[in-house]
Amino acid sequence: SDPWTIMSSYNVINGHRASENKELLEDILRGEWGFQGMIMTDWTTTEIDEKCTASGCMRAGNDLVMPGCFGDHDNMRKALAEGTLKIEDLKACIARLVSVIWKSNQYLQ
Repeated sequence: SDPWTIMSSYNVINGHRASENKELLEDILRGEWGFQGMIMTDWTTTEIDEKCTASGCMRAGNDLVMPGCFGDHDNMRKALAEGTLKIEDLKACIARLVSVIWKSNQYLQ
């Protein structure tokens, strides 16, 4: 069906939340299945517990953390400063988000 977006979930798979499961999102979804669209988290994923972070979701392959909870910006800035989140990976997330906006033609309105 070639969807433009997919939402990751709260579910725990092999000890990792789907939203922080790089094997699932990057290796299988993008790699094996060839998904080229945008992946976003389920609503308030980063508020589930202290282990689920915005930077962890981005490292795993989410392009957008929904809805953007308190602490997410600080968490991502800290991860960028520490080098645990690479600016190149963040730019790839932004590129996929912009691609969906571009395809939607909603930027014209």
